[in-house]
Amino acid sequence: MNRARLRYPATIGLLTLIAFGARAVSLDAQPLWRDEVDALRFATVPWAEMLASFTRPGWNGPLYYMLLRGWVALTGTSEYAMRFFSLAFGVLCVPLIYALGRRLFNRQAGFLTALLLTTSPYLTWYGQEVKMYTLLPALALLAIYGLRRAVEEGDWYWWTAQVVATSLACYVHILAALLIPMQVLLYFTWWPQARNRWRGALLSLACLTLPYLPLFDWQAPLLLQERATGFPSYTLGEMVETLLNSWSLGMTGWGWPWGAVLVGSLAAWGLASPPPSLPGPPARTGERRERLALIYWLLIPLLTVWLISLRQPLFTDRYLIWAAPAFYLLIALGLASLLRLGAWGRWVTMALVAAILVLHSVNLWRQATIPIKSDFRAAAA
Repeated sequence: MNRARLRYPATIGLLTLIAFGARAVSLDAQPLWRDEVDALRFATVPWAEMLASFTRPGWNGPLYYMLLRGWVALTGTSEYAMRFFSLAFGVLCVPLIYALGRRLFNRQAGFLTALLLTTSPYLTWYGQEVKMYTLLPALALLAIYGLRRAVEEGDWYWWTAQVVATSLACYVHILAALLIPMQVLLYFTWWPQARNRWRGALLSLACLTLPYLPLFDWQAPLLLQERATGFPSYTLGEMVETLLNSWSLGMTGWGWPWGAVLVGSLAAWGLASPPPSLPGPPARTGERRERLALIYWLLIPLLTVWLISLRQPLFTDRYLIWAAPAFYLLIALGLASLLRLGAWGRWVTMALVAAILVLHSVNLWRQATIPIKSDFRAAAA
């Protein structure tokens, strides 16, 4: 096997180790806060109550609490032990995004996206919290990767991976149900390649719909009615600004607004830049379809939450965390397009990557050293 084929897997392995270190070193820097204490409480209720939560109206994430129950039974209830559960899924997102980026575009795009996820202050933050917000993007990445492989190859095990990952995600967070219509759009985006996979696609949709029906029975009326939720109201523009700030700079926002403008501009360039000079028009058309898939991945959850919020405010950035990988993929495409511009493009790309890593590093340090959360350790004791 030549060195080029070995280089990328070895580098992704190194990035995975770095992602682990970046999250593990400050895993208990912030105190347990109220939502984390609630997660522990929900994970330790009697079994009858836990099983009933799968169909209880208004209950979010019953499967996560069941998994957390098993985890704390094995590891205990210390901050470090409980948060390690989230850390593991956050680290898993690094090789998953590389695999998906490589499948949709190329190794270079996969590597650059994996680098961004490795140092992302936003994803690091949620990889250090006793909640479902790293399990959710990991399942979304696995579902989309499975769908892509199923469309390409038609093998039953890729359809199975897609169905299982999506079904689990729906029971991990209420808004993961949006993965279903998003994947339907992705299927048609990958037309005509997807044309010969229509039987698998229909069976997949049926298998996704049936496990979701117990949730849909109470979710649809709940989401359509007008009610107080405890969330503030946001305009669509304010939602976009919040996501741009969070996904670019993390929880402390050091570098706002120029850092976020830089990162957001790269994502916009990744969407608008010309595709690489690949042989034949079909290849160029294929890359445009993949970029359209990223648009669906970003816009479907955002616009749905905005529409729901017109009647009942529902927006908080963490609810859309599973769309963040699409944003990082667009940034990687922007950087990769600059690399194709010759020697000066490579220097510009290196300077931009260095600037992003500085922004990430400073915000990682601030998240680890500045008290942000209220201390609820006593409540968990």
